[in-house]
Formats: sequence, C-alpha cells, structure tokens
Amino acid sequence: MTLPDGVTVETRTVTGADNTWCYACHDDYQSWYRSRGLGAYPGLTTPTRNATGYPTLGTFPGATTYADPVANPHTAIPSGSMDDWVFASREATRVAGDCLWCHSGHRGVSEYDGLIDTFGGSSGTAADTVDGDYAAVCFRCHSATPASGMTFDTPSAAADIASSALTAVYNPGATNGHRIMTAGGDLPVGSPLPCYECHNPHGSTRGNATLLSDVLGSSLETGTDAGVRQFCFTCHTTADVDPGTGRPFGWDSEANSGAGGYVPVSASAEVAGLLRAAPKTEGDPDRNQLRLWDIRSGHDSDDAENCLTVCHGDVHAPMGSPAGQTSCFESVCHSALHGMVDSTLSYHHVLDAADPDQAPGEDGLYPVFGEITQELSCISCHVDHTEWEGLGNSYNLRSSGLDANPTASNTDESLCLSCHSYTLPFRIFRSVDGVTPTPPGQADNVLPATAVMRVEDDYWADSPHNYEATAYFADGSEFHGNCAKCHGTLEPGQYTETTPFSFTVHYSPEQRLLNALGQIRDASEVAINEEDMCFRCHSNSTDKIGGSTYDYYGSQAMGAATRAIADQMDSANSPFGHKPADYYMKHLISSVDETQDYISANKHVECADCHNPHIVGKARHVYGTTNLVSDALNGVRGVGFGVDAAAVSTTLRSLVTQNYPATIDYAHDGGAGVELVYKQMATYEYEVCFKCHSSANTDLAGWGGDMVWDSWTESSWTVETTETADNWTNVAQDFNVGNNSRHPVFATLDGYYYESEADYEYDLANGFSTDSKVRVPGYLDKDSDPATRQTSTLIADQVAYGWNPGDTMMCSDCHGDSTAPYAMVESPAGSGNWVTNPAAVTVPQGPHGATVRFSLRGPHTSWPEWGPGTGALEGTLITISSMQNFSGTSGGVFCTNCHPADKVQDNIVHRRGAHSDYPCIRCHILVPHGGKVSRLIGDAQTMPARLAYQGDLSNMRVSGFNKRQNPGDYELSDCLVSSSSSGCSGGSNKHTMNDTATGMENW
Repeated sequence: MTLPDGVTVETRTVTGADNTWCYACHDDYQSWYRSRGLGAYPGLTTPTRNATGYPTLGTFPGATTYADPVANPHTAIPSGSMDDWVFASREATRVAGDCLWCHSGHRGVSEYDGLIDTFGGSSGTAADTVDGDYAAVCFRCHSATPASGMTFDTPSAAADIASSALTAVYNPGATNGHRIMTAGGDLPVGSPLPCYECHNPHGSTRGNATLLSDVLGSSLETGTDAGVRQFCFTCHTTADVDPGTGRPFGWDSEANSGAGGYVPVSASAEVAGLLRAAPKTEGDPDRNQLRLWDIRSGHDSDDAENCLTVCHGDVHAPMGSPAGQTSCFESVCHSALHGMVDSTLSYHHVLDAADPDQAPGEDGLYPVFGEITQELSCISCHVDHTEWEGLGNSYNLRSSGLDANPTASNTDESLCLSCHSYTLPFRIFRSVDGVTPTPPGQADNVLPATAVMRVEDDYWADSPHNYEATAYFADGSEFHGNCAKCHGTLEPGQYTETTPFSFTVHYSPEQRLLNALGQIRDASEVAINEEDMCFRCHSNSTDKIGGSTYDYYGSQAMGAATRAIADQMDSANSPFGHKPADYYMKHLISSVDETQDYISANKHVECADCHNPHIVGKARHVYGTTNLVSDALNGVRGVGFGVDAAAVSTTLRSLVTQNYPATIDYAHDGGAGVELVYKQMATYEYEVCFKCHSSANTDLAGWGGDMVWDSWTESSWTVETTETADNWTNVAQDFNVGNNSRHPVFATLDGYYYESEADYEYDLANGFSTDSKVRVPGYLDKDSDPATRQTSTLIADQVAYGWNPGDTMMCSDCHGDSTAPYAMVESPAGSGNWVTNPAAVTVPQGPHGATVRFSLRGPHTSWPEWGPGTGALEGTLITISSMQNFSGTSGGVFCTNCHPADKVQDNIVHRRGAHSDYPCIRCHILVPHGGKVSRLIGDAQTMPARLAYQGDLSNMRVSGFNKRQNPGDYELSDCLVSSSSSGCSGGSNKHTMNDTATGMENW
C-alpha cells in the first residue's frame, strides 16, 4: 500500500511516505495525547514508569527535536529497505531517519510503543544476557552487522553495542550489559541495564549528546574526560562524602547556576529503584554498588580520571568482578588478562587462586609459591601499584616468587628463576596425563609434557643468552627483559610500553611460551617453530631491530659463525644435515618427559636436542685435545656407557653419571644392549649423538631408512637406494674401543680419555705439561699384546694438518659444513705450531647443514667417488693412483682432511701390483667410523652390508686380514680374498681365496 501525500491532518500537512505522517499526530504539541483528554504530555525529565521502571510516557520530545540532527543522531539512519516485519516476503522501503526502522504503524511486538522487536526491562536470564531480547529492537542496528533483511543505501554509523553488551554463552558472573549488581531495585541482580536508563532514542531537549536521556541532566557528553565522569556520576556516587551531610557526591547539571557540579545526593534519590546514597560496607557483596568503593584515585569527587579509558573500558561492559567491585584485574588496563584464569585458547600461567586479583595481606606480605600451595594470582609475579609508585611503571614485578616481602623490580630474571630453577626443592608439573593441564585453565598440551622446564642457575649465570633487552614504558621507565626476550609475546601498546617492542609472558600460542620475535613460522600457524625462533638472532636477517650483525633486539653483537647458522641449515643452501624445519612440536621441554623411549618413538631434531639454550656457551671445541662437550653443547641430555651390563640392567633410565667408554662387542645383530644409559647432561659430544645415532634409539633403522647413495650417471648425479641395507649405522659400535680399528672418538687410539671436564681444564691450565687422562680398564693395544689385535696408535706421519696420533676426535670434526676450510693451520708456516684456523672460526661447527651427503666436513669431501668440482675424476671411484693425480685445494678425498695423501703409498700394499688402481672400497669399509678388522678393512662374508659400497657385499674383496705393525712389512698371506674377488686370486703374486679366515681378523 502506498501512503498518499499532500494530505492535511487538521493543520499538519503530510508531504509523502515519510515521517510527516507520524508528525501529523506526534507533533510538538503531542496532539495524539491531548486529543484523548489526558492533559499535557509528561516531560522528558520525569517520564511515567511502570513497575519495572520502563518509561511508558514522556519519551517523545516532539517533531522539531526529533528532526534535529544535533538533538537526535537517529535522524542520520540511512535510507534503505527491510523485510516487512509482518510479511517477511514483502520489502518495505525506508527513508533516512524513518520512524518505521523501529516502529510499526499498526501492530508491534513490544508491550509499549508499537516496536517491531522486543524492548523493555531485563532479567539475568540467557534470553537477555545472551540473546539480547531486552533490547532486540536496538540490536537490529547496533550489532556487528544489521539484522537480517535490513539493507542501508549507505553504510550505517551505528556503533556495535551488542558485541559488548551480550555474551556468547550464558555467564551470570559476567559484566556485559552494565549489569545490575545490587538486589532490591526494579530489576533482579544480573540483569543488563536497560537502554532507556541512559538513552532516549528520540533525542534530547537539554543539549545532551549521543541520545543521553534528559532524566540524567543537561549538556551531558562523553567526548571528554570530564564529560565521561559527569555522565557516570549522574547515577553512581563517589567514595568520598560531604562532611556536612555524610552523603556521597553525584553530578548535578543544574548546580552552580547551571554550570553543573558535584553535590551531595539527596537521601531519597534513586536509580533503577536503588538508593544512590545507600551506606557502603567495604567487602560486603550485597552493598549498593551504585556507591563506589575507596581506591587510590578515580572514585572521589575531586578526581579527574576518565572512568572508561583509565579503568572500566567499554561502558556497555564495564569490567566489574562478579561481586560488583571494580578491580584492577577487571579494568580496561588488565581486562585482557581474564583469560589467564581459564582460557583454553592459549598457553599461560593459570591464575587459579580463589581471587586472582587478591591484594597483599593486611600485614603487607605477599603469597609465596610452595610445594603445597601453588595457586597463582596476579601478585604471584607482580607487586601492588603502591609498591612501584615513584619508581616508574616498569618496576611492576616482584623480585622473587618465594619471598613474602619482595622488592619491586624492573627485570624478570630473578622472578622467573625463583620458580623455574633447580634450586627449587620440588618439581613443578603442568600435567598429570601429559595432555590436560594441571591446574586446568589453559590449552591442552600439543606436546605430551608433564613437567615444567627448570634452569640450571650456575650454568645460566655464564650463558651468552643471559643478557637483557631493554624496553621503555610510556613514562620513560626502562624494563629489562631477560627471560621475556625469548618467552612470551611482543605486543606493543597493551601495557603502554613504547615501540619497537614490549614484553609480556601472559599469553603465548606456543606451549613452551616461545617468543616469535616479530615472526611466525607460517601464515596459517600462530606458534613459531622452534628453530625459527633461534634464527631470529642466529641469522643475517636484515629485519632485526639492531641490524643483521646483532641479535634480534639489537642488544648484543654476534659473530659471523653464530649468524651463519640459519643459512647453513636452510635446505636451499644445504640439502643435507639436520633439518629441524621438517619437524614441528616434537621436542619436549623436560627430561622427565623426553625420555629415550620417547625420542625413539618420535623422530625429530630441533636446536634444543643438541643445544641447551639456558646453558649453551660461546666457546668452540678445540680440535684434537678432548672429546668432552664444548660450551656449545653444555647441559644437553645424552646417552652414555654404563659401568657394566649387570650394573646397568636395573638402572637403564636412571640419571647415571658414569663416563666410561665400555668395550661393547660389535654384535652381528647390531644391538648394543643395556650398556647404553640415559644421562641428564652429556659429558662427551658423542653422547649427544647417541640419542639418535646409536642402538639407544630403538628405531634406529626406521629413523635412517633404507641405504641411500649418490651415483654418477654419464654426466650427472642421481640418487639410488636399496632395501637390503640400513642407511644409518650404530655409532656406539662403530667407534667402540673394543674394535680392532676405529677413529678415536671415545678414547685415544691407545685407550686414554678424560673422565671429567675438571681434569681437562687442569691440563689446559698447565699447557698440557700434565696429563690427567685415564686409560680404559683392561685396554690392550696391538703393541703390548699382538694376540688381542686391538687398536694401536698411528705413527706420527700418518696424520697431519695439526692432528697427532694421541688425539681424540669429535663427531663434528668430520661432520659439518662441506665448505669449511682446514680446522687448523701452521703458524707461522713451517714452525710445527698448529692453531685453530682463523678462517674456520667464521664457519659454525657441527653438523647443521652440508652440501655433501652425510654432512661430510670440508675442505675435502669426496668419498667414495670423486665429487663435484674434481674435473675428469668426478663420479669415478677413488683409487690410489687418482689421488696422486688430484691437485685441488678442496673437494679432494675426505680422508685427506687429516691424513696426508702423499703418505698413502708408504704402505707397501698401496703401491704393490694393481692395488693403486683398485678403488679404496674394495678393501676398506664404506663408513670409516670403525670396525672389527684393523685398518678399517672389510669382510665380504660377515660384515654388515651397509659397510659395503652400495650395500652390496660383492663389492668388497677381502675376507680376512692380518695387521702388521710396520706398513712396509705386509705380505700376500696377510690378506685373504673372497670367492667373489675376481682378479685378486690365482696365479703368482695373487692372494689366497678363502671365505673362512681362520686365525685372521674378520667380522
């Protein structure tokens, strides 16, 4: 139906299908009301109310005021269309400011005012607090999106109030909706404050802004601090009182000749049926909450703070506690911390105390964290505001969680360590089952963790990670983040810290609270991957705050080697090596959880598997002098040898500390048995490697997979594999001191090793004029007992480039960066004095990444074929003769990094007959760690196939060997060849063919 225009109702002309039809009756004279003989329409300052307080009359100011855009912002509602509220299939057009956006001309849903949706008094039920029935007509516009069926021709400026006033689920303790906190008034406790108590949707005749009700006063606005306070105190009353009357103050717009002022409220003044001047009793949850409680600043008549921006936040959801008292925890300053009580959307310390915002006791003492009492509240970590007054906002932390009388601190180290330290006499657990947090209240574990991380204080004191990064609060005070620089999040602004960063450990998307340092792993993931966090400093990234040569924060200059790790481990640069980026959320925080069984069942490698970030030091290992862990590996869990099988069998997973390179037999089944035990801290570098690369890993074969190798095909390299051999060997057996040949990783070739770091440090301090090494019990070498055929020392000229026959080695001496230069250089040249190569110091030590399979360290990386960059030799198997023809400075035979190539022919075998043209792998094992036969000789009959070239035992020629002390003394009879050794047997100057090497060394 179309409304006619040009019609006159009495003296009022209707100009079209717009509000003039409404104004014909609802005019300034309120003709609709007077025509009924009811007299003058009630004024807007004193509307007529029903029993619930709903203003039934005295809410329409007249046509002139309603149409005034200053008095009535609703005139700015855009034109548009909506589904007819009665017949949804019909579309009804609406003009700008149309009364029919809210009202119906004939029938309405509400009891009063002909509204098209519900509007009235409220209750504390879900219908009002969740669904918003008490103000449904308002929420049609004042929501995140307009109601279904409503379309505006231009965007609406209506504020989204529903998101603040309503809760997603029923929560009687929430404050959303500015809820009634006191019983005895017009509405039950828990009811949202009805819109009409603050607003008149038709406008103001008293100069109020934002539709503020004329009942409250005149010239009210919320655009200034003073305006906000005046508006709030038209209902609420102050904590201070008038000395003469004993009553609190409220805002009166008419006081002081219309200028307004805070005056004692009338003894009978009410708001929503509650007395504004009711007596207050601190701590009484039933007291009248219109009366504010005493705080340091903000609740008195002479204060000037903006109630909303300083404490309470959104007026439609002021942060009052369930008891109704406004607390710091519930204020806009700290409202973001509510989730620390029970949010399962992130990881955080759970505030599980009965009162998470408890204050210090009346005696000023703070709660102390203990084995029995482990509940947390805000003041478990923070001091009360009064403690840091005058010091600066940054001094908000306690100096210790264990001191009941802490001092205010602007750094976090002592606070964090007071709980996360080995000095704490008890262990803190975060979960009983490894999944569900204990106490509940945060996200379930992604990692199956039960224990909380602890830091070894003594080591931490010397760690290069122990330094502070400085942030500044808005008041200029400095905060020095130590633990927080790596844990928590960087969220500028929440606590008024200035850019470029601020620290908070309140929430984290990462279970270990790792700090993303301005970066996340992937756009689809919130939590940063472990190594990405490390690379924020250990890289040459140009987006660091302090520039590429510093840590992320610009606080610490970093050396070239420490910055090169990210590039070194990048698969684009190094296809081989450890690849932590391939694993996510596998490494467990605590040794209580990351047992050897867990490691075996959960293949992974992360930075923290080899480096303890709280203990790691700066010093690199010194080549040849010791096999003890370097500073870089300090504090890492490992697997070591037990004293003997019988002693270890009952303590396999105990935190034993014996440092004993046991003589484990190289068993045919590859099992090392119970001689390998878990250690809380590795003593030797190889013990770190043992966790994955020994039989302590019960899925060693599964981790390594099938044997893989690179094969030269005409002019390019291809990858080949075989299922008949495993890719990884058991290094606990490979290097075992009971083997007849081995590289000196566990002990020197004559059986000596350091039992402790203290022994080594003693010799180092004495320039190695002393020798504190001890010998493996029962160790016999070839020289003292030839019958044992055990490892003997090398002669001096069989090693070079700074290495000596009595040295020990690290795994990382052979495995590391394929482009690394020689480890040592002679300085000055020809002096015989070998020192760490300065060029090597710029290259990270360790098997982070490499360009050669199995992470062979440079400069020479060819094995068993000649590798890339070796010219015409590339792809051919290495032979004695081809070694003599190679003249490159890098890319040569891998062995020549330590063993001089020109000494190879000192062995008569290498220069006799056709041996010089035979590939090395015809006689020597492919994986030159160590073996059952002296001189790394193979056994075509019984050695593991993995030790043969391409996993094929037919590529090995030798079946038995007799070791000579002098390399020039070998005879034909010292070597037996297998039945598959074509060309090695028969005729003169040929070896005897025999698959059974009785009386000789074999596997």
